[in-house]
Amino acid sequence: MVKQVLGIVLLLAGVGAAYLFGVPALAEVRAMQEDVETLENLITKTEQLNAVGSAVIERYQAVSPSDIARMDALIPDQIDNVKLILEIQQLAERYGLSVQQIDVSGTSSRELAGQVLNVVSFQMELLGFYPDFVDFLEQLELSQRIIDPESITFQAIENETGYSYALTLDTYWKE
Repeated sequence: MVKQVLGIVLLLAGVGAAYLFGVPALAEVRAMQEDVETLENLITKTEQLNAVGSAVIERYQAVSPSDIARMDALIPDQIDNVKLILEIQQLAERYGLSVQQIDVSGTSSRELAGQVLNVVSFQMELLGFYPDFVDFLEQLELSQRIIDPESITFQAIENETGYSYALTLDTYWKE
């Protein structure tokens, strides 16, 4: 009978020890399994992001250097007021318009297409005939730089030189 009691005591001691040490270990294993699942999900997402990043890099590298130069001309990294004013003045003179005045006002910032760009405004006064002015505006629209006409006013002149045009133009650059 002592053997039976001893067997039961040892059996209960074994079950108690298994419960005492096994349950916390089992909880730790379950926590580690959850961590493994979380890390596997992160690895999957990282692989997806890497694939997207690689696709973007491939698309960027597929853009020719001449196209990149054209995009940089649209919105340059720096503003060159003098060069821009000379280009606009030459364009106006090419269409028979007389440039009376060009003023550069202050700069500001504006959000365009999710990007903050610097803006500089030009006020200019031109003299000439209406068809020449329309041709000038069409060529200004085709310019490599983004130039937004903000306002245009017309005034008739008493002599036969056409009209006086006051323009406010905005152009952009990135820092």
